[in-house]
Amino acid sequence: MQYFVRSRGGIFLYRIAYDESYPKYGRGQMLLEAAMERLLEGTDALRLDACTDPNNEFLLAMLPERLTTTTILMGTGGSLDWTLVSDALTITRGVARLRRTSQEVRGLRRKSATKE
Repeated sequence: MQYFVRSRGGIFLYRIAYDESYPKYGRGQMLLEAAMERLLEGTDALRLDACTDPNNEFLLAMLPERLTTTTILMGTGGSLDWTLVSDALTITRGVARLRRTSQEVRGLRRKSATKE
């Protein structure tokens, strides 16, 4: 399953899922190909953005165009809501720092395993 969102002359791919019980058909290639055919026939969009992680080799090999996106959080009034919104930047930075550290550790492990 997948869905697209249309905005300002572009289409954004937000979700793609596949059934792992059919591995010989790949990781959603057939679905993506069928969707591409339908989009080419039925839309005048100028671009298609995969909206994926920069390390997603599968989607970025097929859809290399990327736009910079921004996330906007707005509190709606509750005290918990306002606390979460005000702390979101700190939480996001902490998560990014943890991911970088995790990647560095994996890189060091690979280097160590290669030397052995």
